[in-house]
Amino acid sequence: MLELITVRNFKVLKDMELILSNLTVVAGINNMGKSSLIQILLLIRQSFEQNTLTKDGLLLNGRLISVGNGRDALSADAENEVLSVSLHWENNDQLHLELGRC
Repeated sequence: MLELITVRNFKVLKDMELILSNLTVVAGINNMGKSSLIQILLLIRQSFEQNTLTKDGLLLNGRLISVGNGRDALSADAENEVLSVSLHWENNDQLHLELGRC
């Protein structure tokens, strides 16, 4: 089971860690990152389905979601031009993805 998602510099998610359990509920006021979190999950899924995840990283435009180019995905408050996503599973498997110099 996926245990942890870490996102850096994606839209409003400048620095987010989400610990997952059997049931995870995401709630909050507007513009707090709920939709951005779902977009990250969709980006990961479409990248996996198109076999770009481990070779080329995140596929920003595809069947499930289109976010434009790297600049469109980059947080307005980013201190550097690197968008990163890390996934951690309960069996200690990890996947770290970076989209640099957006």
